[in-house]
Amino acid sequence: MSFRLCLLLLALASAPFGAASQDEDRDRARSMRNEARALRAEANRAFEVAEPECYQRFLVNRCLSQARDERLARIREARALDIEASRLELEVKRREAAASGLAEPATAPPR
Repeated sequence: MSFRLCLLLLALASAPFGAASQDEDRDRARSMRNEARALRAEANRAFEVAEPECYQRFLVNRCLSQARDERLARIREARALDIEASRLELEVKRREAAASGLAEPATAPPR
């Protein structure tokens, strides 16, 4: 009985720290998503500016290809931020589920 009480007290003592960590992770994920959105918007804006300029050059296709490559590189950075934000959000949800007793089952139920 005292072992269960110790576990319960330990869980209660660590709960505020876990909640703060979850809030920090949510805020960090939100800021990563905002940064990714801004990167995508900037990449699109830069391409929209570069495209008409490319048609004024001698090597149009090369210029367009370089502009697309730069846009793609920025979008890949944004995707990486989105993936990291999704990972953080998933981790927060898993912690919340574990804390509420809704942990994921280890195996699928037999058919």
